Amino acid sequence: MARDKDQILMFSKQELADFKTIFADRDDLIYALRAHFLQLPLADNEKEMLSKLSPEAITLLRKRMLPELSNDFPLTQVADLFFTLTDDMKRLSVADMEPLFASKDLESDYLAQQLGLLDGSVADETIKLANLRSLKGKNGYTQMVDLTTHNFLIGYVDQMLNFIKMLAGAKEETPEEQEKRLSRDSTQ
Repeated sequence: MARDKDQILMFSKQELADFKTIFADRDDLIYALRAHFLQLPLADNEKEMLSKLSPEAITLLRKRMLPELSNDFPLTQVADLFFTLTDDMKRLSVADMEPLFASKDLESDYLAQQLGLLDGSVADETIKLANLRSLKGKNGYTQMVDLTTHNFLIGYVDQMLNFIKMLAGAKEETPEEQEKRLSRDSTQ
């Protein structure tokens, strides 16, 4: 996809329109997705809803939840799951970072698994979120990796789905409305 000079988010105008078409006023779909990503029980109607997700919907979910680097993104919109390690890498030793590195790999694998279950490219849930929360019988390193992964995923899934909900519900402003809002905002 070619870079749009007017694009300010990582999503193109068409993708933003697709968010609205697919996710606007669809709290039922957002909650079903949350249940799927957190491996919570799904009602039959939720399973059916998720089985009918379009390839465009899954592409949007993948781009938001497990983004890959792309030169099509505007400046400041490059995203990568591993960016979250940046601050820790500045202050922690390599030894202290090892469980965080392993956790980030596991987070990425888990998200890829859950996305793959949606598009049919993955058949089984081999990584179980509930198993990551269980600490009994694990050594300290594995406890750290698993619980860090578990806690990250709980917060990350909600945050990403909330962002999708916000994008889907965002009102489009005319240039005049935007100018009026910006003028009003700058005087407050």
